Amino acid sequence: SGRALLARLWRCRGERGFRRGAPSGSGGKVTSAGAVADSNLTVCIVPYHNTWLHQGGHRTQQLQTARALQEVGVRVVVGGPPTAVAGRFDVVHFFGDPAPLLEIGRPNGQLVVSPVYFPASVQLGPVHAGSTRGDAAFQRARHILRCLRHLHERRRAWHLHRESLRSIASADKIIVNSQAEGDLLIDDLRRYAGAVTVPPVSTVYSGVDEVFFSGSSERGRALVGDDPFVLCVGRPEPRKNQITLARAMQAIDRRLVLIGEVLP
Repeated sequence: SGRALLARLWRCRGERGFRRGAPSGSGGKVTSAGAVADSNLTVCIVPYHNTWLHQGGHRTQQLQTARALQEVGVRVVVGGPPTAVAGRFDVVHFFGDPAPLLEIGRPNGQLVVSPVYFPASVQLGPVHAGSTRGDAAFQRARHILRCLRHLHERRRAWHLHRESLRSIASADKIIVNSQAEGDLLIDDLRRYAGAVTVPPVSTVYSGVDEVFFSGSSERGRALVGDDPFVLCVGRPEPRKNQITLARAMQAIDRRLVLIGEVLP
């Protein structure tokens, strides 16, 4: 099974090759993934749900992973949960919550999960939309009252979150985008999912689309001007919290430039 362990394949998603390294860590500790190319390996990549509907880093992450694997001779198939379960793959790499896959059955090969995990405190806690302590206290109080009024929905939300954590914990390997994500995930797996043993967790930073390495500086200056500015690249949405960045920028003598697809 060591040959099929996907964490041995890549050091960084999106790189044109892979660096050799030792197999990565153990449960309960976040390590950097090593890399060993294997031309006989077959990998099935299962994308996020509705992944192709919108542009964004999630698409780059998956496409660059597939491309990098192919460049070292690994056979890559991109498919849904039925393909992953019915086929014979050395590794099935699932992006997101693997529950839909596990409901059909467990893959024949190793199951690797990239959950892009948001902790329970974010998913189920109050959203601090304000920028002052008073605003945050008001949001917490409103959140508590809302939970009391909708106790059944609250319990169901916690149940679904725990089930998601248990699905993630059933993986043979977990790959996270940052050390912070890994630490939060391990903590929640133990606290809320009752995981006694946690699968090995490795940090593999997301690749960057090659389009960002070329361009025209003249065109850039024509778009944003010559004055200094702060740049934030990412699809504007509540969980990325650009609104707090905008509020913070009010105290700084710099412009804020946002780049990212705006969803309807």
